[in-house]
Amino acid sequence: MLINKIGALLSVTLLMTATAFAAEVEPIKEAPSQQVQGKQMSADAKLRLAQLAKNKQQQTAKTQDNLSIKQLPAKEQEPKANAKIAIEKKSPANSKNSAIAPAKVQPPKTRLEYRKVHLDGTPVTDVELAKLKKSKKKNVTSNIEERAFYLDVMLPRDYKEITINGEAEITKEQAAMYIRQNNPNVKLACTIEKLVEYYWQEASREGLRADLALCQAITETGFFKYGGDVVHNQNNFCGLGTTGGGVRGASFKTPQLGVRAHIQHLLAYCRKERPKTSVVDPRYDLAHNLRVSRGVIDKWYGLNGTWAMGAEYCEKIMYHYARMGKVKVAVAEVKKPGQKLSMRERVAKYKKL
Repeated sequence: MLINKIGALLSVTLLMTATAFAAEVEPIKEAPSQQVQGKQMSADAKLRLAQLAKNKQQQTAKTQDNLSIKQLPAKEQEPKANAKIAIEKKSPANSKNSAIAPAKVQPPKTRLEYRKVHLDGTPVTDVELAKLKKSKKKNVTSNIEERAFYLDVMLPRDYKEITINGEAEITKEQAAMYIRQNNPNVKLACTIEKLVEYYWQEASREGLRADLALCQAITETGFFKYGGDVVHNQNNFCGLGTTGGGVRGASFKTPQLGVRAHIQHLLAYCRKERPKTSVVDPRYDLAHNLRVSRGVIDKWYGLNGTWAMGAEYCEKIMYHYARMGKVKVAVAEVKKPGQKLSMRERVAKYKKL
């Protein structure tokens, strides 16, 4: 009995102690400013409450800052990034006139230009040009004129007026030497001298300029190197029947027939009368009928855009003509009857045999 009483007393004591402790702690969490059962909070409880309130206030402030940042517009959230993007948009690298922007295609520069020279063909200096401008104001005549140059070669003064009809002004020796100087290994079925002779024969028979016709052949074949649609064994010296894209064009059995076809095609352009020889040019009738209906072209300058689509076709021919005329050929001395030849002359004569 005594043991039971002691146990009950201990139970009651423990229950009262737990109730008192709970009454002291719970009011601290809910109402820290109130008193607990008439007793004031301890110092440790006050410190704990102050620390909890401070942490809660800091956490609340941080949460509000995060919410405000999310609600801000994109420009205010990342001002530096937007500023960088704006700079890149305004930068010349992304503008229409920037270096990386596709540049406008410039038209090809012409190889034909006009320069001021003296009447004898010597160039005019800048000082002389300055004096010329002053002299024009005073109506003072000068010996300076404007001449056409093609690839730094001065063309004939009146090259636009030179006719297809006429006699050659360059010798056969100059023509042969000019070809040999620019291509000693020509692709021909005859010698250079023989080809030149064919041009002089066929052109002279029809009354055309043999020297300029040969210059046209040099232009078309690249000094008889070919390399285009026409090959050397066709004996086609002016591109008859070629239309590009590998089309070979006309072929002729011998170099002389090829030269005759070239001369006849020139006749179809510049004259209404038919050739004196039988027609071997397969495109003669087509070209002749066209020129009879539209008008003949009797000047080399008229071949620009007609014989060839290039706008400087005549200038290319005149370029070779101007260079060919400057070729210097040694004139052999005429020996008197009975005069002996030198050793060098005898060797040269032996090589020709």
